[in-house]
Amino acid sequence: MFAGNDVSRVVPVVKQATNALQGRDRCSRTDVEEAMRMAFQHQLIEKQTDSVLARYGLNMAEFLGTGLSNFGEAIFSAMKYQLDQIQLDCSFLIFGRDELGDAHILTVEDPGVVCNHDLYGFWAIGSGANRALSSLFFQHYNIATVEWKALYYIAEAKFMAEGSGVGDKTLVLIKRRNGHSVACLSSRLLKNLWQDKGQPKIPTETEATVAASLEKEFIELSPPELPPT
Repeated sequence: MFAGNDVSRVVPVVKQATNALQGRDRCSRTDVEEAMRMAFQHQLIEKQTDSVLARYGLNMAEFLGTGLSNFGEAIFSAMKYQLDQIQLDCSFLIFGRDELGDAHILTVEDPGVVCNHDLYGFWAIGSGANRALSSLFFQHYNIATVEWKALYYIAEAKFMAEGSGVGDKTLVLIKRRNGHSVACLSSRLLKNLWQDKGQPKIPTETEATVAASLEKEFIELSPPELPPT
């Protein structure tokens, strides 16, 4: 899966990583991590080069090797600052099983940082990630959660993330141990259930409870008296 404001480099990253892993019957977690890290960083350097250095006929190695002597400290520093501001501006969420059949989940983000999330057994990327993760942590989702409940919690996290740049279309897939992907039950049915009975709502007695609490516990503070001038 991928997310980002600039997805123009997504296909080249995936193709380069796929090519690096070609010819292997089974890949380890570290194999996949290294392939994605190298592909991501390669595309980032290409983007930086195209955006700043190409107009001078330079690549990154040439700029770092001779840029200071060729441009002088002030211009070199300004150009390096420009390069440092450029990001690939996309991220990847990768999951699967290694050569031993163990499941893994990891992310790759700027500037090519790979993070493993096996400890939690879940993660999210994109503009709705914080909302989705908050929902899953709140529900104490983990790898031991029974399947029907896991499906609901995951769908709920997606519904909670909607409206923050996340659309309302939802596709839920189950990846079986044998490698087959099967479509889940209708997300519309799940969303209707969540909207009717699961979506957080303000309890009907909240207004009265808050009013009573304010009357009982609120203390009015008088401003301190100022000494005469």
